[in-house]
Amino acid sequence: MDDSAVRSGSPEELTKTPPTERTPADDDATRAPDDTATQPSVDAQHPWLGLASFTEETRAYFYGREDEVAELVRRVQRKTLTLLFGQSGLGKTSILRAGIVPWLRPTGYSPVYVRIDYSRESSPPSEQIKQAIFRATQESGQWTQTGVAVAGESLWEFLHHRDDILHDASGKTLIPLLIFDQFEEIFTLAQTDDFGRKRAAEFIEDLADLVENRSPKALEARIEQDESAAERFDFTRSDYRILIALRGAASSSRSKSPRRSCVSSRAAPSCGMPKSSRRF
Repeated sequence: MDDSAVRSGSPEELTKTPPTERTPADDDATRAPDDTATQPSVDAQHPWLGLASFTEETRAYFYGREDEVAELVRRVQRKTLTLLFGQSGLGKTSILRAGIVPWLRPTGYSPVYVRIDYSRESSPPSEQIKQAIFRATQESGQWTQTGVAVAGESLWEFLHHRDDILHDASGKTLIPLLIFDQFEEIFTLAQTDDFGRKRAAEFIEDLADLVENRSPKALEARIEQDESAAERFDFTRSDYRILIALRGAASSSRSKSPRRSCVSSRAAPSCGMPKSSRRF
């Protein structure tokens, strides 16, 4: 379930180590947000950050959103997918980073910040996500299996390897929490040309399989040819969570182009208001 990175002995298998060749775009896309370089100083006498977002480091000065944070935490704990959307400037990023994450991290969740780079020079979005998972979970714990990730496998396959569990130093099981901030970029930056639209469509389908916890069609086809292929995966597990934040304008425009705007036309909660969502 860990990141597909450098190749090990088998040409198709990957160990749980970061890739040996990476682009600057990949690093930007998988790095957890860090505003410390531009963020104004904050203390008890100066608790306001102006237009900057609050972070885990400045969460002590983040007030007034306790009810929303508590509700969103409950939704994340109960549902695979939680969608947070609202107009720009209403504090979604602060709620994520200074509210939800500090609450969930001590309770067995491993936050994975994801910001997809849709440029031609970047890796495919799903590969960027797998790298982000590796970088984040490497700091919080370790996986029970090595060499199980295969180059080019889907996100669903990546997070369903049999007996591949993330544990912290004490042996406690951790749940990866994939956090997609500014997800609306898939409706803008990823739609500038045919290359971007094709890549975005493939990513949306991959993400939809993960959200709906359904095995990808390509995997089903392989199993039909060789039933032993199913032995590598645990089809019952759903020990991950997905939290998507996007601007309200982008979310409301999805209905104009359902095939390109929704998480997938096959994904029940992803078009319109999801079953587990919160509007601000």
